[in-house]
Amino acid sequence: MTTLTFTTGTEVIAAFGQPLTAKRKTLVRIRPTVGTEVFPREKGDLTAVEGIDYVLMPVDGSQPYPCKVDIFPGSWEETEPNSGLYRRSALCKFVPVPLGYTVTLKTREGDTTVSHPDYVAIGIDDEVYSYSCDWVRDNLVVL
Repeated sequence: MTTLTFTTGTEVIAAFGQPLTAKRKTLVRIRPTVGTEVFPREKGDLTAVEGIDYVLMPVDGSQPYPCKVDIFPGSWEETEPNSGLYRRSALCKFVPVPLGYTVTLKTREGDTTVSHPDYVAIGIDDEVYSYSCDWVRDNLVVL
Protein backbone atom coordinates (compact mmCIF):
# COMPACT_ATOMS: atom_id res chain seq x y z
CA MET A 1 0.00 0.00 0.00
CA THR A 2 1.37 3.40 -1.01
CA THR A 3 0.36 6.36 1.16
CA LEU A 4 0.50 9.90 -0.24
CA THR A 5 -0.57 13.37 0.86
CA PHE A 6 -1.98 15.99 -1.52
CA THR A 7 -2.67 19.63 -0.67
CA THR A 8 -3.28 20.84 -4.25
CA GLY A 9 -4.31 19.33 -7.57
CA THR A 10 -0.84 19.89 -9.01
CA GLU A 11 0.48 17.27 -6.55
CA VAL A 12 -1.69 14.49 -8.05
CA ILE A 13 0.78 12.04 -9.56
CA ALA A 14 0.69 10.63 -13.11
CA ALA A 15 -0.18 7.13 -11.83
CA PHE A 16 -3.70 8.45 -11.16
CA GLY A 17 -4.21 9.26 -14.87
CA GLN A 18 -5.64 12.29 -16.61
CA PRO A 19 -8.47 14.06 -14.77
CA LEU A 20 -12.02 13.25 -15.81
CA THR A 21 -14.48 16.12 -16.26
CA ALA A 22 -18.15 16.10 -15.41
CA LYS A 23 -21.20 18.26 -14.78
CA ARG A 24 -23.28 18.02 -11.63
CA LYS A 25 -26.84 16.74 -11.80
CA THR A 26 -27.85 17.83 -8.31
CA LEU A 27 -29.35 21.10 -7.07
CA VAL A 28 -28.57 22.75 -3.75
CA ARG A 29 -29.89 25.49 -1.52
CA ILE A 30 -27.43 27.58 0.46
CA ARG A 31 -27.42 29.02 3.95
CA PRO A 32 -24.87 30.92 5.99
CA THR A 33 -22.79 28.99 8.49
CA VAL A 34 -23.73 29.59 12.11
CA GLY A 35 -20.62 29.72 14.29
CA THR A 36 -18.43 26.73 13.51
CA GLU A 37 -20.25 23.68 12.16
CA VAL A 38 -18.80 20.21 11.75
CA PHE A 39 -20.09 17.75 9.15
CA PRO A 40 -19.01 14.22 10.11
CA ARG A 41 -17.88 12.03 7.26
CA GLU A 42 -16.66 8.46 7.33
CA LYS A 43 -13.25 9.47 5.99
CA GLY A 44 -12.80 12.76 7.88
CA ASP A 45 -14.93 15.59 9.23
CA LEU A 46 -15.55 18.79 7.25
CA THR A 47 -15.70 22.10 9.10
CA ALA A 48 -17.58 25.23 8.08
CA VAL A 49 -16.81 28.60 9.69
CA GLU A 50 -19.20 31.54 9.91
CA GLY A 51 -18.30 34.29 7.44
CA ILE A 52 -15.90 32.01 5.53
CA ASP A 53 -18.19 29.19 4.37
CA TYR A 54 -21.70 28.62 3.13
CA VAL A 55 -23.51 25.39 3.90
CA LEU A 56 -24.78 23.69 0.74
CA MET A 57 -27.91 21.62 1.27
CA PRO A 58 -28.69 19.20 -1.58
CA VAL A 59 -32.41 19.20 -2.42
CA ASP A 60 -32.32 15.40 -2.70
CA GLY A 61 -31.83 15.24 1.07
CA SER A 62 -28.24 14.01 0.99
CA GLN A 63 -25.72 15.33 3.51
CA PRO A 64 -25.00 19.06 3.58
CA TYR A 65 -21.43 20.22 3.08
CA PRO A 66 -19.42 23.45 3.21
CA CYS A 67 -18.27 25.65 0.34
CA LYS A 68 -16.03 28.70 0.67
CA VAL A 69 -17.94 31.98 0.29
CA ASP A 70 -15.26 33.28 -2.09
CA ILE A 71 -15.44 30.19 -4.34
CA PHE A 72 -19.23 29.91 -4.52
CA PRO A 73 -20.00 32.73 -7.03
CA GLY A 74 -17.46 31.43 -9.55
CA SER A 75 -18.60 27.84 -9.43
CA TRP A 76 -22.38 27.86 -8.80
CA GLU A 77 -25.27 29.58 -10.56
CA GLU A 78 -28.90 30.06 -9.65
CA THR A 79 -31.12 27.92 -11.87
CA GLU A 80 -33.75 30.69 -12.20
CA PRO A 81 -33.77 34.21 -10.74
CA ASN A 82 -34.89 34.25 -7.09
CA SER A 83 -35.45 30.47 -7.04
CA GLY A 84 -32.88 29.85 -4.29
CA LEU A 85 -31.79 26.71 -6.19
CA TYR A 86 -28.24 26.44 -7.45
CA ARG A 87 -26.42 24.08 -9.80
CA ARG A 88 -22.68 23.90 -10.03
CA SER A 89 -21.65 25.75 -13.16
CA ALA A 90 -17.97 24.87 -13.01
CA LEU A 91 -17.02 21.52 -14.44
CA CYS A 92 -15.87 18.96 -11.90
CA LYS A 93 -12.38 17.54 -12.36
CA PHE A 94 -11.41 14.32 -10.62
CA VAL A 95 -9.12 11.31 -10.82
CA PRO A 96 -9.68 7.77 -9.59
CA VAL A 97 -7.48 6.58 -6.76
CA PRO A 98 -5.64 3.52 -8.12
CA LEU A 99 -5.77 0.21 -6.28
CA GLY A 100 -2.98 0.06 -3.72
CA TYR A 101 -2.96 3.80 -2.91
CA THR A 102 -4.29 5.69 0.09
CA VAL A 103 -4.25 9.48 -0.01
CA THR A 104 -4.61 12.00 2.77
CA LEU A 105 -6.12 15.18 1.35
CA LYS A 106 -5.30 18.41 3.15
CA THR A 107 -8.54 20.24 2.37
CA ARG A 108 -9.55 23.74 3.37
CA GLU A 109 -12.24 22.22 5.61
CA GLY A 110 -10.06 19.54 7.25
CA ASP A 111 -8.08 16.41 6.41
CA THR A 112 -9.76 13.45 4.77
CA THR A 113 -8.50 10.08 3.58
CA VAL A 114 -9.44 8.51 0.27
CA SER A 115 -8.59 5.16 -1.34
CA HIS A 116 -9.70 2.95 -4.23
CA PRO A 117 -12.42 2.92 -5.62
CA ASP A 118 -13.01 6.59 -4.69
CA TYR A 119 -11.75 9.79 -6.31
CA VAL A 120 -9.58 12.84 -5.69
CA ALA A 121 -11.48 15.94 -6.87
CA ILE A 122 -9.63 19.08 -7.99
CA GLY A 123 -11.42 22.39 -7.44
CA ILE A 124 -11.37 25.67 -9.34
CA ASP A 125 -8.64 27.06 -7.07
CA ASP A 126 -6.60 23.82 -7.39
CA GLU A 127 -7.87 22.70 -3.97
CA VAL A 128 -8.41 18.97 -3.40
CA TYR A 129 -11.27 17.07 -1.82
CA SER A 130 -12.81 13.62 -2.19
CA TYR A 131 -15.69 12.04 -4.09
CA SER A 132 -16.95 8.56 -3.23
CA CYS A 133 -17.59 6.28 -6.20
CA ASP A 134 -21.28 6.13 -5.18
CA TRP A 135 -21.49 9.93 -5.08
CA VAL A 136 -19.95 10.20 -8.56
CA ARG A 137 -22.45 7.67 -9.91
CA ASP A 138 -25.43 9.47 -8.34
CA ASN A 139 -24.44 13.10 -8.88
CA LEU A 140 -22.24 13.54 -11.94
CA VAL A 141 -22.53 13.19 -15.69
CA VAL A 142 -19.05 12.42 -17.02
CA LEU A 143 -18.27 14.30 -20.24
